[in-house]
Amino acid sequence: MYVTVPIPQGDLFALPGGAPRGGRGSSQSTAQRYDQAEPETSSLVPYKSITSTPSSIAKDALIRLVSLPKGDQRHRYDQICTEFVQYLDRCEQKGFMIKGYDTVKGKIINLPMSYDNRWGQVRRRELAEKLKRLEFWFEMQEDRPVTMVTLTSYHPAEESIADSWQKLNVSRGKLLKMLRKYCGKNMDYFWVPEPHPLSDTGYVHYHIAVFAEISIELENKLRNLWSQKYQTGSHTYGLDFSTKKNKDAKIRSLKNYLSKYLEKGFLLKEWSIGLLIFNATLWDTGSRMYGASKNIRNMMNIQDEKDSSIVWLETRMQTIELTPEGEEVEIDKVIWYRQYIPDWIDSPMWIGIDGKIRGTDPPPQYIFDWGRSVQERTQSDRYPERTPAEWRAYRKQQQDGYI
Repeated sequence: MYVTVPIPQGDLFALPGGAPRGGRGSSQSTAQRYDQAEPETSSLVPYKSITSTPSSIAKDALIRLVSLPKGDQRHRYDQICTEFVQYLDRCEQKGFMIKGYDTVKGKIINLPMSYDNRWGQVRRRELAEKLKRLEFWFEMQEDRPVTMVTLTSYHPAEESIADSWQKLNVSRGKLLKMLRKYCGKNMDYFWVPEPHPLSDTGYVHYHIAVFAEISIELENKLRNLWSQKYQTGSHTYGLDFSTKKNKDAKIRSLKNYLSKYLEKGFLLKEWSIGLLIFNATLWDTGSRMYGASKNIRNMMNIQDEKDSSIVWLETRMQTIELTPEGEEVEIDKVIWYRQYIPDWIDSPMWIGIDGKIRGTDPPPQYIFDWGRSVQERTQSDRYPERTPAEWRAYRKQQQDGYI
């Protein structure tokens, strides 16, 4: 089970490194916030708890994939799907322990953390929460029409899903640019990718909700661009437009978009082979799971609570790694720690007149005064006048080899 806590940021914390692609560390208080929240049964996008881990769901689909007849074209994705399942499994075996000092309580604290990724339970909760915000915002747009657009591309047999997806992404960006040109540069929109539901191949199409009315003339212009200039899909089936003006119709359309997207990407207890290939390609290419205009992104953004009273000192990673002999061993290592520089080190008493670090001890008056400026300086022992910040920057340049 994944749990999450907001990571304090700013001057007191540097995010630890060593994270596999597509994931992040997570800890407790955010999970507690979700657990304490009362479920909203009337929501269009309710969160559904899944007890199975992402790796076990993906493994079941991988077994069905490798069991397909030898001539099936989907076998070319065996390797990437296997690597994806291994990645999910490694994430579930990885954990962190962060050590900090609570300046209010005056004691050392240790927070256990688990490693979460885009397919984990915490991220599903967060996405469901963001989509609830989108749903609420959408209900407030009573006087604004919405046009649902579906983007579909050609799928040549020799073209991989990743290549087809990349071409579709480029054309989607061009299409949105044209829509902003004709519908206003501040046009609001929201898009999600979805694997084709019937073919079960993993190939992708896009759904875009555009908060504007698109005329028939503009539809024809965009169809011509899609089929002739972009050469992404056919004139007839490459783009599909559906404008909703009635409030109830708009709500139903958005409900279908969000519910279908959540269930196919996150809330299923069992993945089809096509859904496994889709998610493995999503992981391998680093593609985004959704996108929106700046206004909608800001509205959907969830600000984590930050506790500035804690100074983080150290982050340890616990995981299982394979030795060259193939044995599994538990690893516990420090991947980040706070470096401390005492005040007296950051003083000019260690810098000679020539601007270089002294090779001998400084004069007694500097040692006695901890390096701070004193009135009784001789002409032969005069130092360049710098502020403490300038001295720190100067010393860092020396340490980095620039001076």
